[in-house]
Amino acid sequence: MKRTFYLFTILLTSLILASCKKDSPDNPHSAGTLTDICGNTYNYVKIGSQYWMAENMRCNRYDTKSEMAGKTITQTDGYYVPTYFVAYDKTKWTSNAKNETGLNLSEKQIESLGYLYNWAAAVAIEDKNQQTSFKEKRQGICPNGWHVPTSSEWELLGNTLGGNKDSDGTFYSIGKDLKTTSGWYVGNGTDKYGFSALPAGSGTGTSVWSVGQYTNFWTATNTGSKAILYSLRGTTNDLICSYEISLEVWAEQKSVRCVKD
Repeated sequence: MKRTFYLFTILLTSLILASCKKDSPDNPHSAGTLTDICGNTYNYVKIGSQYWMAENMRCNRYDTKSEMAGKTITQTDGYYVPTYFVAYDKTKWTSNAKNETGLNLSEKQIESLGYLYNWAAAVAIEDKNQQTSFKEKRQGICPNGWHVPTSSEWELLGNTLGGNKDSDGTFYSIGKDLKTTSGWYVGNGTDKYGFSALPAGSGTGTSVWSVGQYTNFWTATNTGSKAILYSLRGTTNDLICSYEISLEVWAEQKSVRCVKD
């Protein structure tokens, strides 16, 4: 009887431990997962005191607590690029080495790279040409409980990683720790923290370019007519701070990573 009870206890303990495993085995750094209103599930990781999504947003609807709750955005709005439009057929985005203007990517690749949004779509501005400085958290396209990070939150990430910041806000030598270990045409990273940044490129209207070479992430911060963004490139290991001059509907489209409230 005691032996039977002992074996039962071992079995029950094993089942409990199995149920407590990381939510996503494909990211060993995962602190859990979250689901957006479109039904997509994302890994997130903890870096210092912050929780960051470890994948790019790929949803075209605003969640129930967003500033534009209930609205669906479409490609024809010019708000985001839901696919990587075709100029020719390529099977791997890393073959896009010469700054061509399009890729025919599979659904799985798009799932990995996420969507590209202009700033208005990222931060959920009703007036497509509005330029606003947000003093509080801006949920935008992010799921409930998450928001589009401010430039200060990106700076906190850079400081946590121990980067040396220049006067323009760029952090030196930490970009490699944020990039994936494969998928970049040149300059793969170490993915030390599980942030898993892939080179999603940029878009304008229905054109996409430089997939495989760099990636850009919107912040919710702008200075008048310029929105601040952070970039990773295959040719450097820096986390680069820069500005996008035009914020209107057909402006350049970038990736969105969300940070937890």
